[in-house]
Parts: sequence; structure tokens; C-alpha cells
Amino acid sequence: MDNKILELIKYGDAALKEAGIEKGKLEAEMLLCHVVNKTRIQLYIDLSGFIAQEKIDQYKSLIKERMRRKPMQYILGTAAFYGLEFMVNESVLIPRPETETLVELALEHINNRFERMLSVLDIGTGSGNIAVAIAKNSNIVEVFAMDNNEKSLEVAKRNAEENGVKGKIQFMNRSIYDDYEELKTTIDGYIDVIVSNPPYIADDQVEKLMPEISQYEPHYALAAGADGLEFIKKIILVSNGLLKYNGVLIVEIGDDQKRDVEAFASRYFSIEFANDLNGVPRFLIAEKRG
Repeated sequence: MDNKILELIKYGDAALKEAGIEKGKLEAEMLLCHVVNKTRIQLYIDLSGFIAQEKIDQYKSLIKERMRRKPMQYILGTAAFYGLEFMVNESVLIPRPETETLVELALEHINNRFERMLSVLDIGTGSGNIAVAIAKNSNIVEVFAMDNNEKSLEVAKRNAEENGVKGKIQFMNRSIYDDYEELKTTIDGYIDVIVSNPPYIADDQVEKLMPEISQYEPHYALAAGADGLEFIKKIILVSNGLLKYNGVLIVEIGDDQKRDVEAFASRYFSIEFANDLNGVPRFLIAEKRG
């Protein structure tokens, strides 16, 4: 194989497609752009250009990683979410496009119903994508972001700093199973808006997911008991005690969980559901009443 750019792209395309990756050419281009620190346009301006051997070796190494189905976001170290760029690694779940709707719902609620500073709690913040996106797009929020994984919090803190909202978010190493009264003290009382994209996959289903997920993404951010509802139910209970009157909980749920979540949440809240980009009921919107 020559070390011309076009030949390298052809090599990567063929290797990735042989591994069952449909968008082989696009991903090969992305990996090569990453290695040589160029945009796709810059890459194609000089298709006959040569690349240093050390860069070629690095590119081939990344191709092999992707052939093993390691997600592109983990290979590149970044993921796009709500118009922002986030650092990601294997200690955090990769932000999904559908979760952008959760941010939209939260911001709509904030902008339509509040004209004062208000508190937002992100439960299980992971990479911090939800907390950062809300903080970046509202001037009237103080955000609390909790996670019980220190490595995840390190990633989230860096993402807050890189996106210019470090001063608007207080990160907490806490679990929803920790002491409840201590949590209320930490957040200084009650909360206006609670958001969460919790684990919601049944334990025995995680290994059946596509290899990019089952082999690489953290299982503690995916698995949620025998029925996938363990964390959702706990979040609903905790939120019932933390939300102010007329406060709202917005939580992402699984494809087939609407009926069970509705039956449980309606005991405590006035509820409705919002669909994801595919028209599937994906988000519980639960309002605290007196």
C-alpha cells in the first residue's frame, strides 16, 4: 500500500467494511483526519499527498481498534452533543442525539415558567453533557450534577471547564441511595428542575446490545436490575422529596417502559410523556403538585 492519502482511505474503508462497519469510508476519513489534524476538506485538497510513516502506523492502529468495534467517540476522545463538544472515555456513556430532546424539554420548562434564578439537579451526570448543555443555554440556572463514579466526575468537570460553565455547576460525588437529608443539605433545600438519563436496560439484555455498547460502554451506566426500572423508580421517589411545588422531573426511559413508569410515577406526580426523534415515548415529564 502506498502512503498517499487516497490509498490510505481505501485501505481503511475496506478493512472497516470487512469488520461489518457500513460507513467504512466515512469513518476511515474521520480517523485519518484525526491523525493528521486536518478537516475532511483539507484532506481532499491534496489526495496525492504523502503522510509520514509514524502517522500511517498510528492510523492503522486506530483502524484496528475500530475493527474491534470500539466506538468512534472513544477512539477520537470526543462526542458532539447539543452543539457542544464533550470529552468522552470508557468511564462515561457516550452522549446520544435523542438525549438532546431531554435538554430541550428542560430548557423549555425553565424559559416558559421561570423568571428568576432556579436550581437544576442532574442525577447520574456521567460526562456532564446534560448539565453542561443546560448551564450553557440558560442564564437563570444554578446546576447541581451528581454521580457516584469519581472517574465520571473528572470527565464532567473537565467538560464544564472546556465549555465555559465551570462556575455554574456544582459537582457532587453522591448516589441516589446515599443519605437523603444530607443530600438536601448539600443542595441547600429543594430543587426546581430535576433531569436524568439513568440506566434503564434490564441486566440480562446488556450483553445482547451491539458490541460497541456491550463491550465498551460502562455497564453501570446501562444496567438497571431485572426489569430495567430500578434507577427510574428510585429517582422518582427521591424527586418526590426534593422538588419544589410545581417543580418538574424530566427523565429518559426505555423503549417499552412507558406503561410501567406511568403506573409508578402517577402515584406521586402529574405526568405526561414526550417522544424521541423516532416517535417513541422516551421522556417522563412529572410535575410536583401539593
